[in-house]
Amino acid sequence: MEDPKWKERVNPIQDGIIGLLSNLIGGSLLDSLLSKELLTDDQYDDLDKQKETKTEKNVAKSMLKMLKRRPSPSYDTFCEVLKVVDGGKDVLDALEVRGDAEGSADSGDDPFLKKFREISSKIGGFWEWIARCIKPKSLTEEEITEIKKNNRDDIRTQAYQMLLKWREKNGVKASPECLCSALVKEGKVSTATDIFGQALVDSCDN
Repeated sequence: MEDPKWKERVNPIQDGIIGLLSNLIGGSLLDSLLSKELLTDDQYDDLDKQKETKTEKNVAKSMLKMLKRRPSPSYDTFCEVLKVVDGGKDVLDALEVRGDAEGSADSGDDPFLKKFREISSKIGGFWEWIARCIKPKSLTEEEITEIKKNNRDDIRTQAYQMLLKWREKNGVKASPECLCSALVKEGKVSTATDIFGQALVDSCDN
């Protein structure tokens, strides 16, 4: 039976995940997937041949399609592979498993963190502005550029990665109040109200 976690965690952000995985195709990812039996020998050979004629993004798309067909717990095994391959951390971030992978500030019991996916869909069009003004520690221009580079043509995932990076830099100090204040400061009062409610917006505006 196919692992349902692929549908739950990958499908909503598949384009962004493929973009991130394409950066790993030239490295050790395929070898690691083969060693964990997530790819058969024939599938590995097929993907290796595709690398000669197709773009890395198309190879990543084919690879992901193969992985989704593997039975449970293929998703969890895939995440285990990402922990040890170069660049895998970025994919783990997008899949919301970085806290499990590296013990970062992320917490499965944190209600604010759980809202990051929803929030990213509402701030995608202006996430860069927020990244530059958000407190306590805003993102650097280098960090913003890296997020855009790793998630080309996927504004929602860029916004989500920005929130994760902000949380990584600030830990629990990366609070709803800080994000709300940044939205209000940038004139996005209606967005802040939609996300946090009028009471918090009023407190941030004072």
